[in-house]
Amino acid sequence: MMRTVLVTGAGGPAGKALGRQLASLRANGLEIFAIGTDITALSDENFSMTVQVPRADSPD
Repeated sequence: MMRTVLVTGAGGPAGKALGRQLASLRANGLEIFAIGTDITALSDENFSMTVQVPRADSPD
């Protein structure tokens, strides 16, 4: 069964560390689709997908 994991703050220290952990689990055969979100644009090969989202106080 494929599991989807959404990591908010993926560009920060904790998000980057979690991204590395999820990537190692995927490398070991666990079916994970990891999505990293942050308020700034980011590119991180540890996540299956990354997206930019507005701040929590933004009307967007």
